[in-house]
Amino acid sequence: MSGDKEKNKEAYPKKESNWLELLWKIKKGSTYKKNLDTFKLLTTFNDFQDEVKKIRGQFDKFKTDDRTEYINFLTDSNREIRKKFNLPYNFKEALSIFIQTDKIELNSIPARNYDFRFSPRPTIDDEGKIDNPVDSVHLITYTKLTNQEIKDATSLLKKIQHASFPKTKLYDRLKPHRDIDTELRIEALSKRRGRSKKKEEFEDFYLDIQKKKFETGKLSPKEWHKILLQNKKSIQTKKIKSYTSEKIIKETGFHIKPNTLTHIIKRLEKERKNRFINNEDKK
Repeated sequence: MSGDKEKNKEAYPKKESNWLELLWKIKKGSTYKKNLDTFKLLTTFNDFQDEVKKIRGQFDKFKTDDRTEYINFLTDSNREIRKKFNLPYNFKEALSIFIQTDKIELNSIPARNYDFRFSPRPTIDDEGKIDNPVDSVHLITYTKLTNQEIKDATSLLKKIQHASFPKTKLYDRLKPHRDIDTELRIEALSKRRGRSKKKEEFEDFYLDIQKKKFETGKLSPKEWHKILLQNKKSIQTKKIKSYTSEKIIKETGFHIKPNTLTHIIKRLEKERKNRFINNEDKK
């Protein structure tokens, strides 16, 4: 068991690390190979070499102690070359390194032509759990993706969504409502359902006081019954009519069977839990 814990510690870096690295391990597969081939072809293209020489020829005019001006020039030059030679944005780092060193840094060659951005940037704890909310996840593409790349990106996006967002039910598993406003009205009216019954109303405030004493245990049932007998004239009995599912259906004009009301109410309750309560909180 202790060995497993050590492995987990290595797998999940501490806070502020790039937790996205936990979700996939980028291998130098076919996409990397094609991107490396592309960059090698470009760097041996005479027109490209001419442009790079022009840029390098201006390096000397920048003072060594003024890095800001130098970096701005390099950034602008990088953008112009990428635009001129149709080089995707994800080659930015590799291109910048080559312009300055005349070398191809293998680790700077992009291993995929898509990426993900988060708002806000997530952090994780030592157990690999996200400890701050993620509002949005953006899938970014740098060029036209192949069918395989689209498949890989989609597969990875599902893993990222699983880790980034609350464990609520997916929208595609929720059926659209026939009429949500009427269903909510039915739910509200159903709280009033009940059989017909008799209700006693007191015309004397004295009886209200005695009733409260009885309800709080300050009067015994025998004493309370005696008070009621002594004050019959101050008590009016009203009949409360029943409020049934049939009446609710008639009132709302929703053409459904009475037993369907219960299904509607249960569905609304269940859907609220699925959408608004994290699955982990339900346990």
